[in-house]
Amino acid sequence: MKTHSQKTGILALTMLLAAALVPLRPAFALPSCDTMTLRGLANDPSFAVTITTATSMTTPVAFCDVKGDITTEVPSANTVEFELGLPEAFNGRLLFLGGGGFNGYIPAGVVDAGVSEGYATAYTDSGHESPFFVGNSNALLVALSALDGSWAFWSRV
Repeated sequence: MKTHSQKTGILALTMLLAAALVPLRPAFALPSCDTMTLRGLANDPSFAVTITTATSMTTPVAFCDVKGDITTEVPSANTVEFELGLPEAFNGRLLFLGGGGFNGYIPAGVVDAGVSEGYATAYTDSGHESPFFVGNSNALLVALSALDGSWAFWSRV
């Protein structure tokens, strides 16, 4: 009968071999952080994408911070603002953050946590600007914009 230390040693060796056999994730190449290059990639006639800025950032990690908007037509014309963080050390995955329809603005630094882990990270304003946030410097009212559901009250079915 094997002792506890022998069983532990066999388990550790098995785990080490299994980890060595797992293929490494391939590196993904992202486009340059240039507004014109990114506009060319977003040029799709099926929807209207406008890239307003593409800024190289170094904090919290090196990434391209892309901001813009998408114009939708169904069920009616609407503009959805977005922010997309494209990390240099991209892990090949997308993290799309949401606010359940209550995000009437895009908070500063919202993509930082995702890009820190290598995710391309996206966030939108759900297609509406919170009346609490627009032009407001009061921190409490800006915080309340995260709970703004006025778009649902004023929308027609």
